[in-house]
Amino acid sequence: MTKKLLSQLNSFDPTIENINVIPALNTEIALKKAKESLGAKGNLHFEESKLFLYNLTRPIRLAYKINLQYDDKPGDWEIFVDAQTGDIISLKDVAVYHHKKNTSYNKKSYEAKIPYAFRSGTAMVFNPDPLSIGKNTYGVGDYIDNGDNTNESLDNARVNVVLPEITFDLGTRLYRLKSSYCDIGDFQSPKEGLFEQVSEKFDFTRDKPGFEAANAFYHIDNSLRYIRKTLGINCLPQKNKGLVIFDPHGLEGSDNSEYIASSDRIALGIGGIDGGEDADIILHELGHGIHDWMTGDNSSFVEGLGEGCADYWAQSYSRSLNQWLPTDQEYHILFNWQGNGDLWEGRTTNYPEKYPQGLKGAIHTDGQIWATALMKIYDIIGRKKTDTAFLEGLALTNSTSGQVQAARAFRQAAINMNYPCSDINTMTRIFNETGYALENVPPILNVPANKIEQTGGRNVFVLPDYRLQCNAIVTTCDAVLTQNPLPNTNLDPGDHIITITAVSPSNGMVAINKTFKLTVESSLSNDQFIKLDFSISPNPANNTITLSGEELINKKMEIFNILGQKIISKEMLSNENPVDISSLNKGVYFVKFQGVNGAKKFVKK
Repeated sequence: MTKKLLSQLNSFDPTIENINVIPALNTEIALKKAKESLGAKGNLHFEESKLFLYNLTRPIRLAYKINLQYDDKPGDWEIFVDAQTGDIISLKDVAVYHHKKNTSYNKKSYEAKIPYAFRSGTAMVFNPDPLSIGKNTYGVGDYIDNGDNTNESLDNARVNVVLPEITFDLGTRLYRLKSSYCDIGDFQSPKEGLFEQVSEKFDFTRDKPGFEAANAFYHIDNSLRYIRKTLGINCLPQKNKGLVIFDPHGLEGSDNSEYIASSDRIALGIGGIDGGEDADIILHELGHGIHDWMTGDNSSFVEGLGEGCADYWAQSYSRSLNQWLPTDQEYHILFNWQGNGDLWEGRTTNYPEKYPQGLKGAIHTDGQIWATALMKIYDIIGRKKTDTAFLEGLALTNSTSGQVQAARAFRQAAINMNYPCSDINTMTRIFNETGYALENVPPILNVPANKIEQTGGRNVFVLPDYRLQCNAIVTTCDAVLTQNPLPNTNLDPGDHIITITAVSPSNGMVAINKTFKLTVESSLSNDQFIKLDFSISPNPANNTITLSGEELINKKMEIFNILGQKIISKEMLSNENPVDISSLNKGVYFVKFQGVNGAKKFVKK
């Protein structure tokens, strides 16, 4: 098979040369300087230090990249310390927030209790929020936060859902919101605990802290389960034994939420409307994590790409519930429960600005361009295909990728997965209408992989129309396919080369040819087990059988198992030939001669 380069990213910096990579400071001194510069006084609950080449200044400097997380300094503090001089190069909070920052942070280490078992449970949740299920508007009637109080309307907006996995501690006999995908934590203030309980039913009204815990757990678990089980994509954190740790009450009560990349955790704020009540908030923060994991911890915030990806992931789920019509304004709105305008405005996936002139230099604003383009594609080709191309496309990006690079990667991932031409054209059209100016895809013809088929009656295989399994991607999707040999041709046992040709007017009628190998094997169906002019003895046999008959000399004998798999082949040197079967397992086998219709059975003892 000819291997072809499908995608390439290049962030090579030619200015990196002759850098002294031996630090003058050790890690302990660098950590001390970083902690002094941050000035935190509370409990330290996360610390990490790595050597980096810091290339955001000239000259490039060898530096320690240090991440610190404290009780009294909410956020994920990233500090670069010059490894030669000890100077502080950069100090900033790199936690990712769902809207413009007003943050908070803290940790209490968690340890899973053992032994435990997974059981199923149930929960009452908002899916995705208390407004959408009944097509209600915030502030109308009882649909208002009112200081986190509940009422009959908000209680009735909850739905009962199944939790496929929750942990049952065999020692304490308590249930915990932990699955194969995520686990509850209490690593930030306010301290509300882990909501372990004797019942598998997590049934809370929204005025109880347990409601946000169950709601966040359901949406995080459900989203990751969908990625792995439905889409078949391996997307998981590298830390926490592959679990996402979430704190449903964090950020010291502020009105924000965050994904913390250095520890693969999510914290949901409780200022204003609790973040854990709105699936858009929960899935937005999870979306940052997904972006990070699909890129190998190299997610990008260039041109608001990271915020746009997180917005898309939240909207993808909400729209899949089919609660709003395309004619409804809310069809495009994100965070319409928490971001209702009381404290902050939500965002939209119907953003009118185009790339690049519409970029404002604000990542949450600019990300709407990318999320809007993706949702336009989603509405045409569907959720599953868009989500899959989105995730696989992220894997083709890195920390320097902007929106154009992400669009190319999204489309390339779809091509790699053999999406139909119409889908590829939809992507190209919408991305170019957005302003990404993607080039036309060069003509591509995808054909089946090499195949093995069995003969039917008269020991021939009737060639099907393999054009139905081919995909020609050309600019206007007008390719005409032909097959050689033609469909319905009778093929004898053996190897055959099948050629598919695509000719497209939009490609100047230039022919594209692709081939695959078709191996036709003789069928061993029961109606072919007829008497042949040879015998097998002894039968049953232990280690050796003898094949006897007229005209066996120079014929090639084959032994098959009951699955039709060829186990032994041997050329007959006479009309009476011993065959060693000592390597065979006990069972039933069939002896067949090439070019002869039929087979005989023997039993290996």
